[in-house]
Amino acid sequence: MNRKKPREAIGITSQFAEFVSELNFERIPPEVISLAKMNIQDCIGVMLDGSTHPNSKRIVSFVKSIGGNPHASVLGSGFKTSSPMAALANGYMAHVTDWDDTITSMRAHPTATIFPAVLALGEMLNASGKKIFEGYVVGVEIGSKIGRGINPEHSKRWHATGTLGCLGAAVGAAKVLGLNTDEIKSALGIAASEAAGLRKNKGTSTKPFHVGNAAKGGVVAALLAKEGIQSNPNIFEGQFGFCNVYCGEKFYD
Repeated sequence: MNRKKPREAIGITSQFAEFVSELNFERIPPEVISLAKMNIQDCIGVMLDGSTHPNSKRIVSFVKSIGGNPHASVLGSGFKTSSPMAALANGYMAHVTDWDDTITSMRAHPTATIFPAVLALGEMLNASGKKIFEGYVVGVEIGSKIGRGINPEHSKRWHATGTLGCLGAAVGAAKVLGLNTDEIKSALGIAASEAAGLRKNKGTSTKPFHVGNAAKGGVVAALLAKEGIQSNPNIFEGQFGFCNVYCGEKFYD
């Protein structure tokens, strides 16, 4: 009798990449579309409100001084800059007043990191609203699923908006760019090396920087992956993988 070899288990990084690659607007449930629209509108509102905050004006001043190709808008400020720097500024403004949305599984503020990333790239590429929407939804979905596996322990150690938000922003940006599964895995690996946010800085003007930096990191990770920069294709698995390092071997599923 000929026996088929058992199919090898697909690693979690590959499962994430396949999900990101295969998702399209038509597959998004209506209730998710409705909730996502509400969250995006809320994020734009808190960004515009946050743009008047004194610390946001400092971030905008910094971004202006750095300069860059005018690819994406800094909301409420009347100028454009590079997509990573626009994501940084808009992400900062989205969180500076701490009125942005939260999600339990991430123990984080998802939209403030993911939406600025997909918005900046979408404007740079003149992408459709559907494509930007797909990037936002898939970013929240992946960030939330990672959060389910590593929280609550991860969020005891890290400001999860800066860490999980960076990973969500990376896959959202990858979706807008139309990356293939190998490139998406590279984007996740690059973002995992960028993910940061020390809880020690909560209560300071660096806390919203965690959010802007995560949005910027997601854009950079996706753009580098598109250029062919590679990372470990199993970034979540194993001794030195994201879950073990950012959570601890005994504390993640």
